[in-house]
Amino acid sequence: MHRCLTFNIFHLRCSKIPSIRLFTSKLSSLLNPRRPLSLPSHRRPNVAYAESLMKDPGSELFNYTTGRFLVNDAHRLRERRRFFNIPGLFNIIARAVNCESKQIVEFRKLGEGGLNRVFLVTLDINFQLVARIPYPLLVPKSYAVASEAATLDFLRLKGLPVPKIYSCSSTSDNEAKTEYILMEYVKGIDLSQIWSELQEDDIILLMDQLANIESTMMSISFPAGGSIYYAKDLQELMGSEGIPLDHQTENITSEEKRFCIGPDVSIALWYGRREQLDVFRGPYEDAKSVLLAGAKKELACLDQFGAPRAPTNDTGGNITSTSSSHRPITPGTWAIISVSRLRSCQMIPHSVLSASATPTSPTAISGFR
Repeated sequence: MHRCLTFNIFHLRCSKIPSIRLFTSKLSSLLNPRRPLSLPSHRRPNVAYAESLMKDPGSELFNYTTGRFLVNDAHRLRERRRFFNIPGLFNIIARAVNCESKQIVEFRKLGEGGLNRVFLVTLDINFQLVARIPYPLLVPKSYAVASEAATLDFLRLKGLPVPKIYSCSSTSDNEAKTEYILMEYVKGIDLSQIWSELQEDDIILLMDQLANIESTMMSISFPAGGSIYYAKDLQELMGSEGIPLDHQTENITSEEKRFCIGPDVSIALWYGRREQLDVFRGPYEDAKSVLLAGAKKELACLDQFGAPRAPTNDTGGNITSTSSSHRPITPGTWAIISVSRLRSCQMIPHSVLSASATPTSPTAISGFR
């Protein structure tokens, strides 16, 4: 759980590694950042220019261009294709950073990962920010976007080196016609580009900084397990404000009262047709609830979508052999496995199940001490 959080904190960065510095005189000689593909920057974007960027549906702005897939390539590319309204996004950016849309002099794709496409926005006042737009494949999209933005804001409030959030939308009901997060652009380099060239002292210094960051994260306690949200966002998403951070938690500031703990956005609870299930996904008040939620979710999935699957042979026909090695695993079998998981919860000592703090999703912080 701790590792999941640390991994996500450094992949929620808007650019490179935020606020972690290697104090070495040789660092500049090690840098060789790859320049992202960019749009022509010699002309000032106006409404006509922004609209012209939308004329080519095959543009790299809307499509995955980092690589190809060995299996189901066309399908995987479609999952990552996201068409959005660029003029509308420019207007949103202008309001978020208090400028005019005509001040945007460059808009280019900075990179793309497993779930998001990232754009670098440059203004004529030498100011840059990042726009992050999720792929259609992201689930649960509205909850995930809302939770990521709130989690970053919360961690920054705790003094951790994460990008500042300027604006976000967890729905596509806006001028840009897409979910988005606008955040601070932090200049830096990928550690992988220079790791092999670092000296032992540099590595020790870096790891010491990472340990201090993780120590700060692990010192934060929560009243329940789940994911972090702005209370107002969760109210709009599900009609509930979740569990406020000041619930059974001391030393909460007025700023932190904006946040709450809501449903867990872990992918295992939502992927595939599981997103359609009306099941409990948190917030969890104890560790037993975490274990039960996963098992009950699978039972509900089997009950609603399960169907026997017969294995096939090399020619594509069904295998009719009755030997144990060829027997299909039926929904009933999976139900037995899930029930076994439920029963195993009953054998966990009560002192463990009633722990005052519970684990959270990768976009929140574990409350276990």
